[in-house]
Formats: sequence, structure tokens, C-alpha cells
Amino acid sequence: MQGNNIKDGSASKIGWISPGVPGFYTVTAKISDNWGNLYVGSVYFNVINPACCGGNGTCGVQ
Repeated sequence: MQGNNIKDGSASKIGWISPGVPGFYTVTAKISDNWGNLYVGSVYFNVINPACCGGNGTCGVQ
């Protein structure tokens, strides 16, 4: 995870950089606000080899 002010807990945007290894990944973020509310969200990624299918990212997608 990366983002401005992420270490002190005040980031307004975060990002994730693929490790470069093909596979399925789940990235989960837990966010709290000043009133004590907790928000949790997950994003699922399928990282593919960029050389696959000429690098167009469609590897096997019909």
C-alpha cells in the first residue's frame, strides 16, 4: 500500500502496486473516521504476465 500520509493515518487516497508475480491477490483496507466508524473494503486483482497474449491483457478472456 502507498499513499501520502498513510503512516500517520490521514491519507485521503491509497494505492497498491502489483508485486509483478502472476496470481490472484486480495487487497483489503480498513479505514476509520473521527467519529469511530470503521469501514472495510476489498479489491480483488488477477495479475497476469504482461508478455501473455502479446501484452494486451486478455489471456484467455473470451
